[in-house]
Amino acid sequence: MSRLLPEVPFSREQAVVITTAYRNVFIDDDQGTHFRRVIRNAETDAGRFASDGLLRQ
Repeated sequence: MSRLLPEVPFSREQAVVITTAYRNVFIDDDQGTHFRRVIRNAETDAGRFASDGLLRQ
């Protein structure tokens, strides 16, 4: 678990720090009063392990 990605609600300032530290984390649906943190992964094997785990269930 990363120390930069808290599991609790966080401020816009904290979100900006996170998006600056990671190249695949973005702020989407920015409504001014609330926003969504989005993690995108465009690497070749992105999601392979998650997909394999879901297929086994």
